[in-house]
Amino acid sequence: VEDEMKASVRDVILKSIEDYKERPRADWVLAHPGQCVLNSSQAHWTREVEEYMSSGEIEAYFEILQGQISELVKLVRQK
Repeated sequence: VEDEMKASVRDVILKSIEDYKERPRADWVLAHPGQCVLNSSQAHWTREVEEYMSSGEIEAYFEILQGQISELVKLVRQK
């Protein structure tokens, strides 16, 4: 039973990681369980930081992150 539970959680997380690039981030956040969003966004954040650091455009990524935070604040404040 435990192995099946782990496989199920892994499958859901992998789907959320793949779906990240397929839809706007705000929609993606609402489409997946919170733990999957947290885990998947950390994986993408790490990859994106490495890409922007190696290209020397970390300032541009800072702007993207600020936009993402603003989107999440709007989602949280919606009624």
